[in-house]
Amino acid sequence: MDVRNMGEIGESLKGFTSRLREVPSDPLLGLMALYNADTSAKKADLGVGVYKDERGSVPIPTAVKRAELLLIEQEASKGYTSPSGNAVFIERLRDLVFGQEFDRSSRHFITGIQTPGASGALRIAADFIARCRPGSTIWFPAPTWVNHEPLMGQSGLQLREYPYYDHARQILDIEKMMSALSEVSANDVVLLHACCHNPSGADLTEPQWQTVVEIAERRGFTVLVDMAYQGFGDGLESDAYGLRLLAERLPTLLVTVSCSKNFGLYRDRVGAFYIKSPRSRDVPVCQSHMQDIVRHHYFVPPAHGGNVVATILGDHDLRDEWKAELREARERLVDIRRRLVARVQQSTLCHSLDYLQCQQGMFSFLPLDTNQIESLRTGYNIYMADSGRINLSGLNEDNLSYTISALEAVWSSSWDAKTVSSNR
Repeated sequence: MDVRNMGEIGESLKGFTSRLREVPSDPLLGLMALYNADTSAKKADLGVGVYKDERGSVPIPTAVKRAELLLIEQEASKGYTSPSGNAVFIERLRDLVFGQEFDRSSRHFITGIQTPGASGALRIAADFIARCRPGSTIWFPAPTWVNHEPLMGQSGLQLREYPYYDHARQILDIEKMMSALSEVSANDVVLLHACCHNPSGADLTEPQWQTVVEIAERRGFTVLVDMAYQGFGDGLESDAYGLRLLAERLPTLLVTVSCSKNFGLYRDRVGAFYIKSPRSRDVPVCQSHMQDIVRHHYFVPPAHGGNVVATILGDHDLRDEWKAELREARERLVDIRRRLVARVQQSTLCHSLDYLQCQQGMFSFLPLDTNQIESLRTGYNIYMADSGRINLSGLNEDNLSYTISALEAVWSSSWDAKTVSSNR
């Protein structure tokens, strides 16, 4: 090729991208990069939302490894799946989420697709909502998972928040939440976390779920339940209580599901989107639209992770082993909360973290301001989100005492600064 032509091509490419400006990176992924680059002997990663064991590793469940070995031996093709994914995976995960009793009586009202993680499910759900209710509003709890709004807002839906968590009291603000939901239009969609609310760890009680259902019935809005942590709260069945109640009482229910956490399949991107319809004849119509949306995004979902989940849920021994490992992770999170609260009670800290034991799952907030969070990061190599949300699984016996000492330091220095300021 002529050197002059190569120069012209280079200028053309330069012109093509010249209007772009660098986009800020995801803050939590940025935290992970900073933590990985930190060579300090003492440090703690309380940021990115992946479950870590007592050694600080993101474990692969033994049941997953065994299922993968079976797949290596038995898998006969790497051909494409359908846009809706692995039908066996969809059916077995549906039983886990909705419950086998409900499914036996109403399985012909539920249709689902396999997606690339719950992120893929949420985006497909948003586009589906936009087709059903153009111009409608989707309501998120304040606060909610940081990626809910970016994922779903791209579909053209209007986005609003309803009160959920009271930071001052560190509890669910149930009165304001119910008051706000009582004003939601019948044309709108309300997103609810099924369990282990991310980022607060504050969940609805069974009576509160009953009230939500009554409001939804009265107002006529559609509910979207995001289930990302089934099994990390009170257990597989208890964690699905609210979702199953909504499915039993409401004519329509949208559900997004993640297998990243409870199966440890983060990088394999395994999720699902389900629709419970009021009439069986709606099912093929909904399925056709879901598949059409999928074809506009990624054509077909990745197969491996869905095959792993289907294998585990379909094998009695593997399923029992998986449930036992999930129970261990759940009990470890409960124990971390207990240990953290106990250590704070034994320390010189004037703050109480007793509320942590009333919450569940991987996440909760610490009462820290942005300056204190920055001090923990730069002075003590403790990494967490700027909101004060911490991933409790990042704590272990090796770093817990160090973390408490760092909290003592930043809280006491902040207290001293306020005292000096007030004395002036």
